Amino acid sequence: MHRFVRRVIKGGISIPRKHGFTKCVWPSDQEADLDGTTDIISAIIQSSPVATQAFALDRTVTIWNPASERLFGWTAEELIGRTLPREMTPDDERASSIARIKRTIAGATVEGDRVRRLTKAGETRWIDIYAAPLRDRAGRQIGVVGQLIDVTDRVELEAQLLEAQKMAMVGLLASGLAHDFNNTLAVAGGFATLIEETSTDSKIQADARAIHDVVERARGILRQLLSFARRAENSSRPVDVRLVVEALLPLLRQLIGQDIRIDTELEDEPMIARLDAGQLDQALINLAINARDAMPRGGRLTIAVAPVGRRGSSIEIAVRDSGSGIAPEIQARMFEPLFTTKEPGKGSGLGLSMVRGFAAAAGGDVAVDSTPGRGSTFSIRLPRVSTAPERGE
Repeated sequence: MHRFVRRVIKGGISIPRKHGFTKCVWPSDQEADLDGTTDIISAIIQSSPVATQAFALDRTVTIWNPASERLFGWTAEELIGRTLPREMTPDDERASSIARIKRTIAGATVEGDRVRRLTKAGETRWIDIYAAPLRDRAGRQIGVVGQLIDVTDRVELEAQLLEAQKMAMVGLLASGLAHDFNNTLAVAGGFATLIEETSTDSKIQADARAIHDVVERARGILRQLLSFARRAENSSRPVDVRLVVEALLPLLRQLIGQDIRIDTELEDEPMIARLDAGQLDQALINLAINARDAMPRGGRLTIAVAPVGRRGSSIEIAVRDSGSGIAPEIQARMFEPLFTTKEPGKGSGLGLSMVRGFAAAAGGDVAVDSTPGRGSTFSIRLPRVSTAPERGE
């Protein structure tokens, strides 16, 4: 690796002619500086915690640092001068992998493409790829260099959260629709009973009884949904919202990555609302993940908790990002259940509807203020209570 780095810095010295390049020699009085620079870059690559790799134009490996060895299992001795093992790339991703390398060799950069890769032991890892063409001092293409970030834990955590929010949404939707649905069933059942009692036609009576039976079965299903929803409702209690935010910060930082800075703006006095702390966690996680997706190049996420309204009668939880913003036509539908602008498999369309359901269950509401290109602010407003939080909150 040291020799390859030196070749890149030096601009072509000793690059084999099989790669199609001629030699380019620096003045001798620059050799000492070149050696020092080479040593520094080599040390950085060797000590980097991120898998760093480089490939020649024939796709043979020229750099495979220790972080790459730890992540994938193959050693540098096994791969330097050879192409990557075929079993490292899943069959269904091989074509896209080759196309990505060709695009990079042609001059394109890769900024966070998420792919699956297999380790030497056969384990699946999710990887975000960042890559760019590698050129010598004369500007000639000599290969590709890239960094591969292991995001397996994040992907698995997101999948768990997605499943959890789907289940939470069932309860919230059941809670919000149960009473109207029950009233509709009561009317249908009442008419069925009336028809059965007043008709003398045996066939009509039989049809009415069948309708009544169907209504009762539907009410049984409704009772099961209500039982699920009430378990969530019964967990509401006085909670200091500031403490929930502070406790959630380590998880949020893990979810959104190091490229996004998280700041908090919290009051010195308690900000107490009656709510389910777990549902508040889920709502904040959903908003943070959406903010992360709106800032693919990094940015700033701020969570603020402050009193609002007359004499501070309400609490506002504001989640602000410096991302791409949201178009007005999207804002008009974004809280609808199952509505999403994400690719299939990357969003359930339940995240923001769950946030609205949580706010409604806690007696509040949620609003968004966003301009394309200038970030977004989601504000959850909840009634403030004077009751001290229960022990453990």
